[in-house]
Amino acid sequence: VSKVEARVKSTISAFVDPSYSNIIKLEVTPYALISYLYAPGAYQDWNPSTANTLISATSNGIYEGYIDFLKANSKFKITLARNWDESYGTDDDISIILNGGRDINAPNAGSQKIVVNTNTNKFTLTPYSWGVIGSAQPGGWDSDTDMLWDDTLKMFVVDNIVLTSGEIKFRLNNDWGTNYGGANGNAISGGDNIAITESGTYKIAFDLTNLKYILTKK
Repeated sequence: VSKVEARVKSTISAFVDPSYSNIIKLEVTPYALISYLYAPGAYQDWNPSTANTLISATSNGIYEGYIDFLKANSKFKITLARNWDESYGTDDDISIILNGGRDINAPNAGSQKIVVNTNTNKFTLTPYSWGVIGSAQPGGWDSDTDMLWDDTLKMFVVDNIVLTSGEIKFRLNNDWGTNYGGANGNAISGGDNIAITESGTYKIAFDLTNLKYILTKK
């Protein structure tokens, strides 16, 4: 809750001074502009109630989300709510059609970023996978351990990963072009390697929105 002060200005003519009301003190509750779409499909047995979420942080008509497609040419749709009352299909796997068209096809298997633009009624799918790399993880500095999108946590997660004393970083699409290091749970683009001081089995979560990471030793 925020406290604000307001008054009303009244003007009847450019030749007459404006009048103002007394100041009114108000308490207002701000609400986030965020809005959502959902993507039920074959990857999760076509259940809208558990479908991955597409988020528009400012409700500007552009929604982003992440889906791990289990196999190539998986089908899905976009729904306005967690039900089948209204949904987007397609006729060309480029455009979306509200309450029309066929199922949307995802040609490639693996983790994909989906961007839906309801202003232009278009969508895109691009490979988008985060991994953990470094001397502390099983693949060393040569091979990433893949993370998966957790739609409940809204983070990329890898569970039951065995770490040894050493260092790790996060990187996108098995490439150093986009990578994050950091310290004390804060992720920094291109930052220093993250130190792992205790060997053991961990759950690692990477929050790309807030640039945080969580290391939970089991």
